[in-house]
Amino acid sequence: MLTREMLDRWKIRVEIDPNEECGYSVYHTAVKAGPSKNGKLIEKKLKVNKIYGKHKYVKNLDYYAVGFCAELKQRTLTLQRLVYAYFISDIPDGYEIDHKDCDRLNNKLDNLNLLTVKQNRQNKRFQCNQWSYIKKEKEAC
Repeated sequence: MLTREMLDRWKIRVEIDPNEECGYSVYHTAVKAGPSKNGKLIEKKLKVNKIYGKHKYVKNLDYYAVGFCAELKQRTLTLQRLVYAYFISDIPDGYEIDHKDCDRLNNKLDNLNLLTVKQNRQNKRFQCNQWSYIKKEKEAC
């Protein structure tokens, strides 16, 4: 489960930013510790990392992720989950965020879709088969 309330409690702020490659800027506010910091709050822009993965049928599994520390735990969230929970709605347990255009790097609000895990697996299976079919068709030419 991921909710806007959780993001607020963790002091995470997301902004649409067309100047960023991923389309968003993510900020985290935390208390700076140490003798010279005097416990003041500092807002820091988080680095949005591109994560790479591979699958035997899909060209790439690239997506964006953000890491931060909240409630004494290191957390990593994918950008699509952050964006959906911040701008659209809560993400209940058992649900995933799907990209309508199959581009995991396209996290525009109108491209994100909330699906059950089962629906998302069926969707991915179709996408994999579709890509595999296209690959075989090109090889035949």
